[in-house]
Amino acid sequence: MGQLQQFAPTLTARELQVCARLLTGMTQEGIAVDLGLSLPTVKTYRNRAFGRLGIHFKSELFALLAG
Repeated sequence: MGQLQQFAPTLTARELQVCARLLTGMTQEGIAVDLGLSLPTVKTYRNRAFGRLGIHFKSELFALLAG
């Protein structure tokens, strides 16, 4: 999560948590259970984070961190 935070300092703590879990391969349902959130809330955090990063897909998140 540290590398992600350095790359995207504008993300909130919860957005970072969601993105970090996406990068580990967790599903949105799994993230919801892990963080104690509802699925729509996880989707909201993901969408906000992706909007701040200027991406639309999880694969783009991987590409951003890969350089």
